[in-house]
This record gives sequence, structure tokens and C-alpha cells, in this order.
Amino acid sequence: MVDVVKPYVDAHWRTLPDRADTTIIGSSLGALVSHDALLRYPQVFGKAALFSPSYWFSGEVYAQTKAHPWPADARVYLYIGGREDEEALPDVQRMMPLLAGSDVTLHVEPEGRHDESAWRAEFPRAVAWLFGVRPLDAAP
Repeated sequence: MVDVVKPYVDAHWRTLPDRADTTIIGSSLGALVSHDALLRYPQVFGKAALFSPSYWFSGEVYAQTKAHPWPADARVYLYIGGREDEEALPDVQRMMPLLAGSDVTLHVEPEGRHDESAWRAEFPRAVAWLFGVRPLDAAP
């Protein structure tokens, strides 16, 4: 992703390639990958949206995050649905103190499930928050 995909995209499309404008977004295990990408490549990614991150998959993510905190200027949008697995919200809440040095927000959707329709609905709100703009569906 960092050595092949991003350079290709930046070379073939009109992008703002700096880290402040480079965002990674993932859901479920993809959110775990996105979390890891921000840890490993803070010089590449300045923003991330993590939808229903599967922190249950490996407790190592907590240790890695504690050992290698995100840069203070990183912006991270976390989403979790209230109708996901019973451990999903506690897992995200366990992660939140480890992210305290960065600009992080958490949105809990009480009726949200662990599925694509929930993530699709959350996407505009996440992107608007990450880039500091008002969502298209927001009132003026």
C-alpha cells in the first residue's frame, strides 16, 4: 500500500500527496489494518477512519499502540455500533486512553450493526470530521 499503491495513485491522479491530506479508512479487520498503518507509517498517513475495528483479533494492538503512539497531529475517527458483538464497544473504550495524545473522536451509533450498510451511512460524517467540513446532509 505504501510502496506501490499510494505512489501509483499519486503519479496518475491529481492528489494532495502529503500526510496531512492522506487518509486511510477501513472497517472490521480493515480498520485493524488501517490502525496498524497509522502506527507503522505516520509519515505517510495523517488521518484514519476506523469503522468497527476488530480489536478482539489480537491484544497486541494495545501494546503496539502504547509503545508507538500516533503523532499528536493525527486525526482519527472511530465508529462502533451499539448492536455489534458485546465486546466491541468495551474494546474501543479500552483503546481510547492509548490515543489520548492525538485528535480522536468516537461516534457510537446505538442501533448500528457490524455491517456494510452501517459503515456506508457513517462514511460522510467521518470524512467531514476528518477534513473539518460540514457533511452534505447537515443543516446550514
